[in-house]
Amino acid sequence: MSTPAALAEPGPHGLPMRFQTRKGGWNGMKLCGADTKAPLHFINQRSGKTRQVLHQSAHKKDKSPALITVQKPHYRSNLSSDRDDFRIILHPAGSNGRRTLDEGIEMEYKTSKELSGKYIDFKHRPTWEFTMRVGPANQQEVFRWIKPQGSCQELKTTYKAELPIVKAGMPRPKSGMITRLVRGYVLVRMSGKVCSAQQQGVEGDDETPLGFDKDGREIVASCARGGSGWIGGNKMFFQFWGSGCTGELGEDFTRVAAITGAALWHDDILKEKAENARKNAQRNRQMNRR
Repeated sequence: MSTPAALAEPGPHGLPMRFQTRKGGWNGMKLCGADTKAPLHFINQRSGKTRQVLHQSAHKKDKSPALITVQKPHYRSNLSSDRDDFRIILHPAGSNGRRTLDEGIEMEYKTSKELSGKYIDFKHRPTWEFTMRVGPANQQEVFRWIKPQGSCQELKTTYKAELPIVKAGMPRPKSGMITRLVRGYVLVRMSGKVCSAQQQGVEGDDETPLGFDKDGREIVASCARGGSGWIGGNKMFFQFWGSGCTGELGEDFTRVAAITGAALWHDDILKEKAENARKNAQRNRQMNRR
């Protein structure tokens, strides 16, 4: 299957159902659909307190207005002591008059003591929670980005451009021999659509259809690592599921889901680079003592 076929499926509010991010200059990424030569948005990446900025246009040179900024308000240069909370700032640009001032949303890292439920694959995976107004009724809802096991099917079915589109409600592939583990995150809607009791899985089973966690809650987005390092190639594949795909949660949610998924991926890369640098420094010190 060609790349356009996999990434051309229409999704919510002008974004494809599945999209990819690619390197866009020294400090940026481009959000792309099927045609990588016609990107949709430019994302400015940084390594300090301000982590990522989603811009209205697709090119840095346009200097287009910022739509959303993601910050780490408790940023420390030593990433090992850096708190994992994020702050999402929605700017007036691109809001079609819904906002005249910046609007902030807190995305907090949750410890295992603060969480309950089975989630995906097993309990107490790394989790980030935020609350925002969604849908035509503008109601407050809670969403959680969860880092599942690498065998999670919502990641394994989306981490390559050539993989065919899969949708919420499709049967979950039966667990067999694990041939590949994929790193990434899934975004769970804590209220709203829920699987019927007959569809819900039990601990250790894969009975829920794709697009639902083991408690029957809806997965509305997933992002999977599609590359490594900083140089060239695909960086991340993102897919909307269920009500995230239909657009019923609203344009703000669509953008927040996309940029926070990219921010979590970006944070992983920074931490990996810092950890590799620490290990190299330790190795050099040991060699110098010999």
